Order: sequence, then C-alpha cells, then structure tokens
Amino acid sequence: MRGVLERVVPDVEALFGTAEDIPLPDASVDAITVGEALHWFEPGLAQTEMHRVLRPGGGYAGLFNSWESGDPLLARLQELVDTLRKDRGAGADWPDHQDRARFTELEQRSFCQSRFMTVDALAEWVASTSPVAGADSETQARVDADVRALVGGDGADVMIDTDVVLAFRV
Repeated sequence: MRGVLERVVPDVEALFGTAEDIPLPDASVDAITVGEALHWFEPGLAQTEMHRVLRPGGGYAGLFNSWESGDPLLARLQELVDTLRKDRGAGADWPDHQDRARFTELEQRSFCQSRFMTVDALAEWVASTSPVAGADSETQARVDADVRALVGGDGADVMIDTDVVLAFRV
C-alpha cells in the first residue's frame, strides 16, 4: 500500500514502519487512523507504540467495513473469502486487548450505508481482502470468476456497515 501511495501522491513522504515500530518521534501526532488492519497488529506492542507517538489528548480510530450487515450478496461474498481465511492475526479480538492504562475505554460506533457497486468494484473489493490477496494466482482467478458470477450484470446495491472503534491517550 505504501507503493500505491508513493505512486499516486509522489510528493508525500512515505515511511516504512509497522504498528509495533512506528518511525516517528515521541508525542509527534494528534491522531492515528487504521483502516481494516487492527486485527493484524500485536495489540500490546502496537498500543505501546501508538501511545508513544501520540500527543497528550490524541487518539486512534480503527475502521472496518463489515460484510455482515444482513445483505444477502455480501454474505455470499463473505462465504467465498472465509473458505480461504486461515488466520485473522494476533489482534483479532482487539477490544479484549484494550490497554486501559494507556487509552480510554474503546468507543464503538457503526454506520450503515447503501450504495451501488459495479461488478468490477465488488471484484476488486473481494480481491483486496488478505485471504484472496495472499492466495495463488489460480485461486485469485477462481474467486474473481465466482464473484462476477454471483454479482452478475453491471453490479448491485449493497448494504455496508462501517464499524469504528475510537480511544484517546491517557
């Protein structure tokens, strides 16, 4: 993803780092946002690092697009992805690992949206999930064909829940 950022916004400085080893000085940022990745972090190490780089009063937000909104098409696409899923990562149960000595209690919100997505957009979304992106090219091609068959036509209206968790540095 850093490569995409560098290509799309060449004037931005993109740093190599991980949640457990953030290449920024102490107390240097007001906010940290994480999209679709908290479940891959080692919770204790990541929260120690986030606390280190956040200024007093700063916070972090994690965002997740849920395919479990009751939308029948998304449920079928989720089943396709789940057949390939091996591991959700160390932080799969992030709320259970919230470091209350460093951060406030997690606030959780959910926002529902309905939107039309083309068959290409839905196929790209499924392809971006770690189980599919990490699969061999034959499996990726099969999943792409399965997605296109399930969606059919030009695309579909889908209901997407975006779940947000938010906490502040103490």
